[in-house]
Parts: sequence; C-alpha cells; structure tokens
Amino acid sequence: MNALSEHFEGRFLDELLGKITSAMCPQVSDHDCKTCAEFMETDEWKFFEPSFEDTDRTFRALLKSGRYECSRTGLRIECSSDVQLEYLTCDWEQVNYTPEMDQFTPCGPLMDLKVISGELKEVYLPHSLCLGKSLQRDAVKVLHVEDSGVYFEECSLTRFHAKLLDLSFSPKGLLLRKGYTVFYHCETLIYHTLKSHLTLHVYLIPSDKQMKEAVTKKEEQMRSKFILKPEPQCKLQMNGRFTLKALDQTKTSDCNSDITPKVITFR
Repeated sequence: MNALSEHFEGRFLDELLGKITSAMCPQVSDHDCKTCAEFMETDEWKFFEPSFEDTDRTFRALLKSGRYECSRTGLRIECSSDVQLEYLTCDWEQVNYTPEMDQFTPCGPLMDLKVISGELKEVYLPHSLCLGKSLQRDAVKVLHVEDSGVYFEECSLTRFHAKLLDLSFSPKGLLLRKGYTVFYHCETLIYHTLKSHLTLHVYLIPSDKQMKEAVTKKEEQMRSKFILKPEPQCKLQMNGRFTLKALDQTKTSDCNSDITPKVITFR
C-alpha cells in the first residue's frame, strides 16, 4: 500500500487541526484542481453502489441503460440496455514480468471486468494523472493482460479517466511511460489515533479509491477517528519531497509538535 504515515504530537486537538499546513499548496477537492481546470467534464454520470463479496474481492452490478460510475472503484461504463457485471481490482505485482514493463509505471488501478450479460457501449478506467501542463497523451497506454502475454493499447484520456478503445476484457490498467515529467492528483488523509498523547496519522496518496479504502480499513481496525480536511488544490509531482507543519496561531512559526519523518516522498 503506497501510503505515507506521519505523527503529530501536541496538547490541543482542535487548535492544532486548524493550523496544519503543508508545502504542497492550499487544499480543496481534487475535482477543483486549478492546474487542469480547462479539462472540465460536461458529461453526467450516475453513481451506483455495487454489491461486494469480500471472500473473492469481487464487485457485482446489475444496471439498466445509462451512464454510470462505481462509487467504490471509479470505474465508468455506458450501456444502451440492461447489463450484469462482475469486476475486481487486481494487484499490479501479479502481472507477469516482461522487459517492456520496465518502460512504464502504473497510474491507475488494474481492473478485471467481466460482462455476464448484456453489452457495454463505453468503458472508462480511472487514473490519478493531472492533465495540466500539456501532458503528452501518447505517454499513457492501457496494459491488456492475457494468458499469452501482455499487450499495450491506445486510449483516450479525459480529466479523471481513460476511455478504452478496445472493449475485449481481461485485466486492464493504465500505464505511464517513464521519462515524462508528469503530475498527479492526490489526497491527504488525517486520522486521530487512540494513543495516550495526541497523535495523528497523515497519509499522502494518489487519488485512488481502492488505495483510500485500504488506508481507511487499516485505521478503522485501530479505531482511529477520521478528520475531514480539504484536498490539495493543485497537482503534485511523483517522487517529489514534501513537508508538513503545525503552526502557531499567528501562522508564522512552528508550534510545539513533533513530526516524524520531517520529509516525505510522494510515490
């Protein structure tokens, strides 16, 4: 799980939480990212909650004609008639190694989609890339995993998704070609733990629903309390180094807190 944890110690929770700042940028929802605002989407998608079997990690959905987005994974589909689906998020580590894979790095989940009945008109996989600053579209490929090997397909990028041009299904995921300077949308998750002293766990992760769910599950098992905070307003560079600070009321100097580690790397 690509999550980064930090600890904040102090005397007054409410006071400290109002003063947490970062070297990243002001924070609002990632859907308000100013860097890629010109790519604002106009299509409307209806959210749906799939059924879920924890034993096989499989999502299931029965949908009528329409345009839908899965609230659990971010998967988008369009269908012109009733469809029945099964899908799950796979581990990238399960992909068979090929020399071509050395040229890429994942930029979204690897999803295995099966159409039980009906027919899909369009399918969009989620990604966490920021399209601002003229990201070259040919830098992103779709990895298609089959028994005979792995293949690389073209796609059409939208602000938060990539439209599949080939609707034959087996595990597919988005890859970014290495060597490009790109930026990502990210989320900052803050949890108040049950430790005797005031301790906060802070995670800096790409905007990925499954990754966020994994962090949430981990913290819920420790009975930590989620603290609602807005998300970064602009993109972050992968492998960039960032700091978190707790400031005094004047916002001019550090308050009495201990932050470990002092610097974190976004990856």
